[in-house]
Amino acid sequence: MATTKLNAIILAAARLLKTPRTDPTADVNPYTSALLTEYANRAIRDLLLDNFIKLGIDAFSEAFPEYMKTTGAALVLTSGKTSKPTDAFQVVNLYNTVNFLRLEQKDVVEVKLGVHPIIIPSAVMPVFYQEGEDIYTLGLTTGSVYARYIEVPADATPVTGTGGTDIKLNNYWHSEVISRIVNMGLADAKKAVMSE
Repeated sequence: MATTKLNAIILAAARLLKTPRTDPTADVNPYTSALLTEYANRAIRDLLLDNFIKLGIDAFSEAFPEYMKTTGAALVLTSGKTSKPTDAFQVVNLYNTVNFLRLEQKDVVEVKLGVHPIIIPSAVMPVFYQEGEDIYTLGLTTGSVYARYIEVPADATPVTGTGGTDIKLNNYWHSEVISRIVNMGLADAKKAVMSE
């Protein structure tokens, strides 16, 4: 069986942390398999969040297409509101027969009050914004819509003959994830030494 992405990342990080192993599920103190897996999952989430903040929604969706998803079933709008998909971090686009314009947070109040100088929602130019777990629409407030969104990464586990889940992250980012894992491990080791 080919080495999975997560397994390869754990093995590379373990080597750099001076606890080499040939099995990503092996426990070599002080960096157990569970701890390295936790570091890897945290490193991936941190990498995605850092890039989301740095790049913005549109550039992020181009840089990380593996984390973009579209709803399979339609979301039902009722009085201009629907819940975002449970695995969604941020909704990028909403559409049915027309595309909805995504409002920037800075524009929401003016558009809702009808005083924005350019954006005037209508049935042919509806808008949407996300607040917490909900998606709100203006201009078109009932019916069915589909969402394209950034998926929250699921926790990965080393892949063995009996199971496990791998990561989606493109190979381009693996060295960055390994570096973040090593930094987490070294920071934890330093804390442990200082607390003795």
